[in-house]
Amino acid sequence: MGVTDDFVAWCEAKGADLSKVELRDATGSPVTRPVDLLLGAEHLGRVDAEIRGRGVFARTAVSKGDVVLSVPYAACIGTEGLRCGAGRDQPPPFEGASAAARLAWTLLSLRSDADWAPYLVALPHSLDTPTSGAWSRKEIAELQVADVIAAAAMTLARDARSVPMIVARRDGVDEKDAAADERLSADWAWALSCVRSRAIELEYPNGATQSFLVPFVDMLNHAHVDPAVAWTSEDAHRRGHLNRDGPQPKKTDDEDSVATEDEELQKDLGKVVLIAMRDISEGEEITISYDEGAPTDPFVLHMGFIGGHNPSDSVEIFKSLRAAAAWFANAFRGVDGELVVDVAKANVIADQFVKRERATYGGESHHARLGWGGRVSNALVDMFEVFFGQIMPEEDPMDMATHAIRVRCEEMLASFPTTAGDDMEALESAGEEMSARQKLATEFRLRKKAILQHMLEGLGTTEGAAEEGDEAKEGDEAKGEEKK
Repeated sequence: MGVTDDFVAWCEAKGADLSKVELRDATGSPVTRPVDLLLGAEHLGRVDAEIRGRGVFARTAVSKGDVVLSVPYAACIGTEGLRCGAGRDQPPPFEGASAAARLAWTLLSLRSDADWAPYLVALPHSLDTPTSGAWSRKEIAELQVADVIAAAAMTLARDARSVPMIVARRDGVDEKDAAADERLSADWAWALSCVRSRAIELEYPNGATQSFLVPFVDMLNHAHVDPAVAWTSEDAHRRGHLNRDGPQPKKTDDEDSVATEDEELQKDLGKVVLIAMRDISEGEEITISYDEGAPTDPFVLHMGFIGGHNPSDSVEIFKSLRAAAAWFANAFRGVDGELVVDVAKANVIADQFVKRERATYGGESHHARLGWGGRVSNALVDMFEVFFGQIMPEEDPMDMATHAIRVRCEEMLASFPTTAGDDMEALESAGEEMSARQKLATEFRLRKKAILQHMLEGLGTTEGAAEEGDEAKEGDEAKGEEKK
């Protein structure tokens, strides 16, 4: 058997129910080139199609609400304390290790375990992403979006700091063996990349979450819009629930009969299931949302793809509300260039809005990002309204807040090394000399510029602004929750 056949047979031997699905090449799948209603250019999405590999397809038609496939926890890879087949007894690789680092260490430790070989062999041998260590600084800089470049740099720096601690964990190897250290460093980068691009997170009724690797489920490709399935957890007593809104798995007589007083056995009987979120046709590729409502940034940074138009995409226009307040004070001065907004007082106002956001949403809010159709948080707009009420009380505060955000969009577009037109032309004329990395970076920055341009062209207005988490609509203007 080949690698794929061996892997599928291994999954089924571990107890996975894959009877309704099959794993095969997805290069020609229609979802490789999703319709892009906002940019609509023929050349967009080429890089996604070029790097696409396998996908999961339906062997038979599946109805909405049905279980599409299931994988027992015994076949999953987790971290210390989680109910997975590997990792529950694995201590962290070093003090203060993140969840991703702990899971990566577990994955790396399985390379010498023959029982897990079919899964590890089926994983990508390398991942070409800005955070995998494969890209040069110059290539990362081609993304052009400052906060995304900074995020890549911070990830790479954090990974570099962890390498000596991983090397120190080697058993029976001379610490001065530079070649061995280099191999382990490369293996560590591979494991981290696998975790960041493949691990799933499940939320439980008590609010706790678990992140782990689920073989075969991690072979599904992502869709920003209308994914076919969603993942959930189902324990031995059939207490299934979804991490996101959607149907509950259908109850069966067999599941009702499963019960035990042994809590440890109870743990081992759990499984991850995929539930159909809509009807799925025979032969259709089954897609899932890796991170519902997320901007395109993490997909590019950690997974190396864009995925077509993302209605939830956004661009950072300010680092924070305090940064927005400082910018406002400098951008809107008096007739003689004097400051008319006290920066110290503006910071106090900004902090008050941050406090309000935390109280309302229970955590940090991405209140300094702009999405399609002028989607921006009420906190930013409200703050600008307060400032304009102080310096221009005769003007409509909402109109002026919209004006301020458009001024910021103009500044940002002017600051990029290339224009949206330059990027579009580069993609249209791209030949073999343009690498996949260049195509990815160019399309990524083009889409960010399109969001800013969309606002400037009047297709977005902060009157239709919505708090983060609301869905943006494709087409002309995306309207969210109206400001009161």
